[in-house]
Amino acid sequence: MKEREDNKTVAVKDNTEKKYVLLNAVIVCLTVVLAFMLLGLIIHTSPRQNSYYEEHTSEDLLRVMDYARYQRLLEYKHENDALGITTTDNPALAVPNAISDYYEAAFCYTGYMAAGSTDKSADYKTQMDEAVGRLGDYSYIAGEINEYLGLD
Repeated sequence: MKEREDNKTVAVKDNTEKKYVLLNAVIVCLTVVLAFMLLGLIIHTSPRQNSYYEEHTSEDLLRVMDYARYQRLLEYKHENDALGITTTDNPALAVPNAISDYYEAAFCYTGYMAAGSTDKSADYKTQMDEAVGRLGDYSYIAGEINEYLGLD
């Protein structure tokens, strides 16, 4: 009888040890995952990895224009504006800024026309006409934007 109780006690100890080994393995795995997540967070928030801290050059903007990503072009313009970069600092930004201004005005014009607000849509139409005047050789892009937004 004593032998039977000893076997039972040994079995309980074995189960307890297995549980501790399993829990330790889970803790180690979670610690490794946490370490990788923290490393990713540090890399992601590094100023060198964050595009909001960088000036967008005219080459960046022209590349975006080539792919007709006008929303991104507008975003880049607003980021440069927030950094205080103007066309007087970098004259090569004049055309990309004119394109983004035209896109923004055309987008708002489309929305106000759909809503039936003729006063606001007239204001944005004036802004569109002013931006077309600044496009120069790239005035064909106004037609592409109009087609993209369904204004034609």
